[in-house]
Amino acid sequence: MASPIVDDILARGKTAIIVGGTGLYVNSLIYPLNFTSVPSDDKLRSELNALEQTQKGAAYALLQAEDPKAAQRLHPNDVKRVIRALEVVRLTGKPIDDHGGDFANQAHADIPYEPTIIGLTMPREMLYERINLRVDIMLRQGLLDEARAIYDAGYEPSLPALQGLGYKQLFKHFSGEYTFDEAIEAIKLETRHFAKRQLTWFRRDKRIIWFDISQYPDKESLNQAIYKTFCGGE
Repeated sequence: MASPIVDDILARGKTAIIVGGTGLYVNSLIYPLNFTSVPSDDKLRSELNALEQTQKGAAYALLQAEDPKAAQRLHPNDVKRVIRALEVVRLTGKPIDDHGGDFANQAHADIPYEPTIIGLTMPREMLYERINLRVDIMLRQGLLDEARAIYDAGYEPSLPALQGLGYKQLFKHFSGEYTFDEAIEAIKLETRHFAKRQLTWFRRDKRIIWFDISQYPDKESLNQAIYKTFCGGE
């Protein structure tokens, strides 16, 4: 959806600025990812899901044996992507990264853009403090009531949309598995883990120029530093 908008901006002699933080979305724009190039196999998926249900961690163990490179970058609890990687390697005989879209572009596909990539980082303590504050703000803005309404509506908790940070932990509170305080701490902890995985993902991309925001007194100073790095001058 972003590609035609970017193309229109470039055609008008302007520079497109894309702001985001989700690694797969970023790659889907600046690499020729093709999510349908290897079709799904419902029977195989069902078998792998059933195995994982009866033996937690079994799918990841298989991936470590059959596609160790994919296993290295995927979290063991990311069952959906673990199973997809297994599906691809079993259907094609090739690791999922060989189908294009990885940072190394091992499929040697044409890349549609030549991006300049800027990454913003900060000390770990500062990051974790901001994550905790973000969760508190979400609660003040109605996360608890929102999650409660969805839970009471009877939706199946295993739905992909309900695996997001916040819903999953609060559902366990509603079912009596967590106290409220335990649920909130779990949200903060899992969000911190998610941030750590994001950092691991992006640090593999050597094109990214990183700026530590803690080194600048305000946003304007940071903007000027970025501008000077890429455009020169003051």
